[in-house]
Amino acid sequence: MPKINFISLFIFFSLLSLLAQTPSDVSVFEIKKIKLQTVEYPWGAELGLLISGNASAVLSESCLLVTIFYSNVKIKDLDLFLPKASSEDSSFAFEKLWEPIHSAYQIAPAGEYSIVVKLSLQEQTQKWKEAWYSKYKEKTPHSYEGTVFLGTKETLEKQRAEHKAFYIQAIKNLNEIYRELHQKTHQAKAQKPFQPNLWLGWFQGSFLESVETEKVKLEQHKNKHFALLYPKTFHALYQYVDVLVRMARFNAIHIYQYHGRNREIEHLKNIDFFGMRSFDEFISYIQALHSQCGLEMGISLRKELGYLPPPGAY
Repeated sequence: MPKINFISLFIFFSLLSLLAQTPSDVSVFEIKKIKLQTVEYPWGAELGLLISGNASAVLSESCLLVTIFYSNVKIKDLDLFLPKASSEDSSFAFEKLWEPIHSAYQIAPAGEYSIVVKLSLQEQTQKWKEAWYSKYKEKTPHSYEGTVFLGTKETLEKQRAEHKAFYIQAIKNLNEIYRELHQKTHQAKAQKPFQPNLWLGWFQGSFLESVETEKVKLEQHKNKHFALLYPKTFHALYQYVDVLVRMARFNAIHIYQYHGRNREIEHLKNIDFFGMRSFDEFISYIQALHSQCGLEMGISLRKELGYLPPPGAY
């Protein structure tokens, strides 16, 4: 009985499989250089992005889409319009400098940025798309993805420390608002007789003012930076602001119901409480938001705050 060479058969069928496959994409451009840097001017630092490379003649007068990411978050889209290629050339070179790519007075954090360059067929002219499909059928153009480090590791560590300090202070401030909400809720329930004007005056006055102050601080922090070092922490705290307001209205319902004044809170029952139906569910949600912050920043909230947030929940 003849021996079967299984290795040879495996290689043979593997080659057949490769030959049968149709490439899913076509390489029609090459990125030679990417440079991301800040340049100091008398009016301040400006962040610039330089991209150069070569493209196949088929990309003449087309547009590439350049997307910048930081911490896996999309920061900005840029259009890279390619020049017209000479008829005798099979390929052509291109180079583009964007400066500045951030808004005035924004700070670009140090660290690793991801740059993705791709050709979107849907964004091209109808005439251009017809030429593409005539040559490449249903194949799609390949995309490029690379990384570039801005600044130094020392600068990055310094900025991380600054951002952590900002967020830790924001956590402290928001938890003080939570603590006051908790106290005012118990005081309102204990009132005999109930004085709704005291609760309403506090809610519409110092409570909403304090919450709005923290919201503005977070927004100013975001607007000040081209990219966020701790984006999950920012969004968790921004959501905490909203949760505090919803929780105050949720508590108001229970305060008024406790004092038998249901008719005065009908308008509050239509508020979306994120599906939360009890005080404990609000606490669990707030705890989850804090966990996101601690994990992303790599810190112990018990150590930084002196308690596990929110205060009084444990």
